[in-house]
Amino acid sequence: MSEHSLNFYHAAIKNACPQTIAMSLPEIQGVMAKVFLAEQPDASKIVCKFNPATIIKRNKHVSELMRECDIPMPVTTTHAYLDTYFESYRYIPDKTLYEYMRDGVSDEFITNAFKQAIDVQHQISQITPDEVATMPGRTFADVTEIQMSEKVRPILAMSYKLIATIMAQGGKMRLLHSDLQPKNILVTPNGNLSHVIDIESVVLCNDSFAMLRMLYNYPLNNTDDIMDYYEQTTGRTLNRRLIHAGLKILPMLYEPKKRLDNIFTTTHGR
Repeated sequence: MSEHSLNFYHAAIKNACPQTIAMSLPEIQGVMAKVFLAEQPDASKIVCKFNPATIIKRNKHVSELMRECDIPMPVTTTHAYLDTYFESYRYIPDKTLYEYMRDGVSDEFITNAFKQAIDVQHQISQITPDEVATMPGRTFADVTEIQMSEKVRPILAMSYKLIATIMAQGGKMRLLHSDLQPKNILVTPNGNLSHVIDIESVVLCNDSFAMLRMLYNYPLNNTDDIMDYYEQTTGRTLNRRLIHAGLKILPMLYEPKKRLDNIFTTTHGR
């Protein structure tokens, strides 16, 4: 997916949503994808998220699975404009947990939001891997490679895939959300989780890896309480030794990754 001017992205959105009266950037921007908000005449908004074609198509399949299973995630529509693909879905006005945390909420509010996200994770894990057997970008490693190949040199993308494969594909593979973090959890003012977003993070990986990724972005110290809740909810045992070791290792992997991204990112990718 090539990088384009803002006018190009705006033209693509207007082509798909001709009633759009204005466009803006969301307050919280994603790392890998271009995201815009298209304002409609009825004061509603449509989220338009640009990604490689493979990601957009697999996301459509995943979003339909979520809808069929009553899992609170957006249902996407796929669009193509020249060499560019994007997905759209109705904007959900509830704030992210990240925004609540930034504005100041209690530890109990944060813990309860994460526990509700685990409830959603359990729902997702009940979908059998057979449902995504023919889908491209099935695993965490696959999605990592596809997204990275659009941003960095191929040799670096392959390196990221190798790391992701080693970390995410040991043990029993399940369909799980691999990035349950505050920016992907939407919450109502009374503390109820309304939706989980970031569909490309619903992938085949193992329980312990998904928990590791969750706890990497968890802001409190009661991590054993969170893991206890996960095991009680799912009936599955986590590899806590691996998770605790991973929480020490991940910063050492992610920080060099950020620096390498800045060095090796292709000029059309930024």
